[in-house]
Amino acid sequence: MKVAIGTGAFTLESFEPGVRIVLKNRGDYWKPGRGNFDEVQIAYIQDPAARTAALQSGEVDAVNRLDARTVDLLMKDPNLAIVRTKGTGNRFCFVSRVTMDPFTNKDLRLALKWGIDREAIIKQVYAGYAIPGNDHTLDPLNPYYNSTMPQRKYDPEKAAFHFKKAGLANAKIELKTSEGAWGSAVDCAQLYQESMKKAGIDLTVTKVSGDGYWDNVWLKVPFCAVYWGRRLTADQTFTQEFGGKSDWNDSDWRIPEFDDLLTQARVELDDNKRKELYGKCQEMIAEDGGMICFAITDYLDGYSPKVQGVQPHPRYDLADQRLAEKGWFA
Repeated sequence: MKVAIGTGAFTLESFEPGVRIVLKNRGDYWKPGRGNFDEVQIAYIQDPAARTAALQSGEVDAVNRLDARTVDLLMKDPNLAIVRTKGTGNRFCFVSRVTMDPFTNKDLRLALKWGIDREAIIKQVYAGYAIPGNDHTLDPLNPYYNSTMPQRKYDPEKAAFHFKKAGLANAKIELKTSEGAWGSAVDCAQLYQESMKKAGIDLTVTKVSGDGYWDNVWLKVPFCAVYWGRRLTADQTFTQEFGGKSDWNDSDWRIPEFDDLLTQARVELDDNKRKELYGKCQEMIAEDGGMICFAITDYLDGYSPKVQGVQPHPRYDLADQRLAEKGWFA
């Protein structure tokens, strides 16, 4: 195995894709006080219950993405330390590709957005450890978040209206989902299915294998479960997720007017004008795009009390995914 020489605190010892990474301390890290562990092993444990059990048993020292439905109990365990970062976690979405039938129809896309009960999902699946998404992926802590845009709420009557207007009563609406997308994606999809029934819309939920989900389902099928992590800037968020030239534009929503707004915002020096441009971007995505962003979760990390140097970070979980660099053992 060819190993590149980098500038980090650790060197790569072994790598088994989808299983484990083993890292050794290089001994000459250039950041004072950082890179304190002799060895770091990163194991992939997809099932949240298995991750939690590994933490409780002491098999591992840190885990991310704790199950929100059990985290209150974990917080009472004196042998664990839970770190919560509010409202900047993963953005959970169901995304339709607007270039594939029947999702080429804007009224169908609006019916799908009005027909999801975000609050029910947040309460039942995330136990309140989330905030409602507004059909784009910027969160309220971003300085360019459009706070004047109304939060879309569950309205089965509006969903039924747009579905009837779409004239697609016999169209098959199939949502493909999997724990391979994220751990509770199937639960979210089933609650979505129930809320759509109240609008008189038949949504078929198909659970598919988690193996190869991101190769075989994402960017391939018309309608599927997707999550996004927080990006550094509004420009990176919109360019990567909705830009006309992006390979990761999972709704395949490519609008020249939107790209023009991004270009203007990228070079605008007046911050108020830039916020106005990004606000229009959010309105366009939510009104016309194929993304249903229904929840932005809290990051919920679990640690052994001996792990020190960890605290909430607004960008990513596990201390901005730099636990190996930042942390140390008590």
